[in-house]
Amino acid sequence: MIALDQLTHAHCEPCTGQTFTCGEPAFSLTLVEAALLGAARTGTERTPFALRFCGDPSLRIPQQIYQLENAQLGPLEIFIVQTGADRDASHFEAVFS
Repeated sequence: MIALDQLTHAHCEPCTGQTFTCGEPAFSLTLVEAALLGAARTGTERTPFALRFCGDPSLRIPQQIYQLENAQLGPLEIFIVQTGADRDASHFEAVFS
């Protein structure tokens, strides 16, 4: 498992299009974008980034930490926020600064 304080955009960007699964509650999300969010703050090494996911259109989950598993990254405990939904998908985001 990659420690969250070590996780970077470079780790995540190659996973775009891949599935992330959660066991409790059971759901899966697809990573649709790994977006850089500007320059690193003074005194930090990590450049801020966001992971944007989509899931089943009917999926509704509270914002909280979920353990997601990805074939390439392994298990990650990520704070996920639902940002919206439409007829095609539910949308979620996790921000790392």
